[in-house]
Amino acid sequence: MGATAVSAAKACGYYNAGTIEFLLDDSGHYYFLEMNTRLQVEHPVTELRTGLDLVAEQLRIAAGEPSEWLRKRSAFTATQSSAASAPRMSKMDISPRRAPYSTCGHRAGRA
Repeated sequence: MGATAVSAAKACGYYNAGTIEFLLDDSGHYYFLEMNTRLQVEHPVTELRTGLDLVAEQLRIAAGEPSEWLRKRSAFTATQSSAASAPRMSKMDISPRRAPYSTCGHRAGRA
C-alpha cells in the first residue's frame, strides 16, 4: 500500500504531508478510497509510530525547507512503518459481485 500511495502522490505532483486511504478486504486486496492533501484527525497515531511531528513537517515543506522524513527514512526498520491504520466501519455490500473498486474500476493491489 505504501508504494501505491507514493505512486499516486507522484502521479499528481503532490509533495507534502497528507493521507491516502485504502480499503482492505479479507483476501488482502486493497482498494483506493481517497487522497486528502491535509492531515487527518488520526495523524497522532502516525506521529507515535514514526517519531515525526507531521504538523511541523507539513509547515516545513510548505516553507520550501527539506523534509525531515526524507532525511530520517533510512533509519526506519522493517518493523517500523511510516503508516498507521484506523479501522472504520462502513455500511456496504462487499460480496464478490459488488467488490469495492477505485474510480478507475481497478483493484489497487494486494497487501
